[in-house]
Amino acid sequence: MSNLNLLAEFVREQAPLCVFTGAGCSTPSGIYDYRNEEGQWKRPEPVYLQDFLTKSRSRRQYWARSMLGFPRFLQAQPNPAHHALAELEERDYMSNLITQNVDKLHEVAGQQKLVKLHGSLATVTCLTCGHQISREKIQASLERENQYFLEHSEQMVDGGEARYTVPIDETFLIPACDACGGIIKPDVVFFGDSVPEEVKQSARHSVRASRGVLLLGTTAQVYSCYRHVREADQLGLPIAAINVGKTRADDLLQIKLEQPVEEILPRLVDALSS
Repeated sequence: MSNLNLLAEFVREQAPLCVFTGAGCSTPSGIYDYRNEEGQWKRPEPVYLQDFLTKSRSRRQYWARSMLGFPRFLQAQPNPAHHALAELEERDYMSNLITQNVDKLHEVAGQQKLVKLHGSLATVTCLTCGHQISREKIQASLERENQYFLEHSEQMVDGGEARYTVPIDETFLIPACDACGGIIKPDVVFFGDSVPEEVKQSARHSVRASRGVLLLGTTAQVYSCYRHVREADQLGLPIAAINVGKTRADDLLQIKLEQPVEEILPRLVDALSS
């Protein structure tokens, strides 16, 4: 029996599944990931929460990088993996989907049962007064106030992350709350941050409402994800994965396909139809 047929059998027998998705589901849509096939950083590390909160230099670093990356993020569209997952949900093979991604792609593809483990990049919130602002509105402000830096930026010829050709110094203007002038933070879980308790509970309930777990395009390296995978194993739930490269949960898996999710998931849907 082929690996794909084994996976299809797993899905049929263990449905409804709790599905976890990571960056590997969004990279085919043009959104960059952070880790290589060994689970190591392949790009500059992200800004950590404590540094963002306490150091203006770190906030400049975050917003400068975000200003260049956000247009690509905003233009991204669902790929075959997202559409296949929405179909699996519609056909009752899934109890819920837990995503570590902070994009909108699952929702655009039609996913209804969704836990956004790390929040959403669509909005930012003032840490002083709680005022919420659209991230698109912040982008317009960033570009208006930092024309010099935009003029000194370049897109990498290999399709990698854009960069600046000048240092990011104090003249880069950081956006602030338009209501009180306070520090604003994207509504996502930074590295070094904690997942809100209600989100943890939703994820835990999703695992417990399932008969099996499927990991897609994730190394499960981040503990906020791995804790739920480990709990599934402790509950005796079988676990399968589709991921190119190592995962933190490799020793817990019953089945693993090391192939791109955007290639395998549509074929899985077809196999489940036959």
